[in-house]
Amino acid sequence: MYDHIPAELLIPALEAGRSALRDLDDDEIPHKLRKVVAYSGGSLPPPLARSLAAALDKDESLRSRALEKWDTADLMSSGPDGASALYLIRPEHWQFLLGKVVARHEAMSAQAEVAALTGRLAQAEKEASEGKRRVGELRRELTRARQLARKPRKDSQPSIDVSSDLEEKIAALEAAQGAAEASHAALADRAKKTEAKLRQARTERAEVLKKFEASGGIGWGSGDPVVLARHLDDVASVVAGSGSRVAEYFHETMGYQLGPWKLPPGALPDGANSIEWLMKQPRPFVLIVDGHNLAHKIRPGDPASADTRDEIAHALARLKLHTRTVARVIVVFDSSVSRLGDSYRGPSGVEIRFASSASSADDEILGLAEELADEEVIVVSSDRVVRDGAERHGAIGLWSEAMKEWMRIG
Repeated sequence: MYDHIPAELLIPALEAGRSALRDLDDDEIPHKLRKVVAYSGGSLPPPLARSLAAALDKDESLRSRALEKWDTADLMSSGPDGASALYLIRPEHWQFLLGKVVARHEAMSAQAEVAALTGRLAQAEKEASEGKRRVGELRRELTRARQLARKPRKDSQPSIDVSSDLEEKIAALEAAQGAAEASHAALADRAKKTEAKLRQARTERAEVLKKFEASGGIGWGSGDPVVLARHLDDVASVVAGSGSRVAEYFHETMGYQLGPWKLPPGALPDGANSIEWLMKQPRPFVLIVDGHNLAHKIRPGDPASADTRDEIAHALARLKLHTRTVARVIVVFDSSVSRLGDSYRGPSGVEIRFASSASSADDEILGLAEELADEEVIVVSSDRVVRDGAERHGAIGLWSEAMKEWMRIG
């Protein structure tokens, strides 16, 4: 559950948990949390933060100790203080209330991202315009310099060769002109790419708001505005034991039974129709994508670039936004530019993780499949070892070709 909450919303809870751990005797500190206690820096690195958040989620005693250290915890607070208080105190229906905080945070983050992209685009256009103006000035100056070089002398000699000083000036002007044109072209390209990102951000935000208005709320667990208010309206009927639309999402607590977790006849593991089937599922699911493997399928010549990762992240964001139910989406890349265990939340709450190598990325994917064995999991990879390993933990294995085909026609 903690994986669905932006890390910044849990900072007060994590700090209270760290303070509580420091008061424990050495033999009382769980082995998995010893590195947390030993860490003496500021904010915990992502792997340690996840370990502590998981411990707080599972250990009521540790939550109580943390609350003793944070005696000003207030459920009515907003932002990180309110989210952390809900996470530790856990009043009735706290998951839904926390989901509302998460959704508000996501909406504000999306708005800030759009504003930042708008500012970047305006700056790029301004710089491009200035570059174009300077190119014009240089061209005019260069023309004047060349005219001066060809102009006959007024003394006894009808004309003379261009002086070395003038030749140097012309060469410098030509070099400056070339540099200005190159700068203008680069700025124009930057403006074009920024504008494309801005359009994508606005499209995603519009889709979120449309889904929000259509469903009436936000779905806990995704961090996306999709269906939670509708769930809140149904809480009373859930408690009363009557039928509820919430059963589509939380069938474990309702005794709601669905069919076995497997592809239906006709849905091919390497075809786009398997992704379309997944998006129509009425039950929550976790999608884990082998990012490195998929990158090689969609851009064989440039699989390790940031643009390739962005393309995959935005495609997964679109998938997440258009699923029928709550979906958790994780993509694991291997990259030498990121430390082992680095992670962040991408567009629409897609979880983007990095491992140090392809082998460690495979290990992380299989570790996630094992960790989430009680949930409905789909692993996308054309690596047979990864698929087979995930399937042993109950996951559905799809080929990266299925995602590639869906991205192509989507």
